[in-house]
Amino acid sequence: MSEFATPRINSAALGQYEKHTIRVVGKVKEIPDSTHAVLEASDSGIVNINALPMQVESLRNVTYAEIIGEVVDPVTIRYQSHSDLGSNIDLKLVDEVIQQCMRFMGRIF
Repeated sequence: MSEFATPRINSAALGQYEKHTIRVVGKVKEIPDSTHAVLEASDSGIVNINALPMQVESLRNVTYAEIIGEVVDPVTIRYQSHSDLGSNIDLKLVDEVIQQCMRFMGRIF
């Protein structure tokens, strides 16, 4: 079952998960073109999102999202899906929870 796990991480941990599917929570900062979006992750790091045009379009009116995707490199994710988290979340609090989960992963999961 663990091969289907998608850990929730921040941008600082992306390099540890290359070629793995993960979840990153953040604010959609920019959509520079039809196949890319830029996310400010919970730890304020910038994450580039590579996606198909229809996937990028689905992010156009989203403020905060959880992006699920495969890590391409330490700053880039290949989009698979997302959850719209609304327009008012505390990213600092989200990052504190993510850090605690990452700290204890393997011991409690």
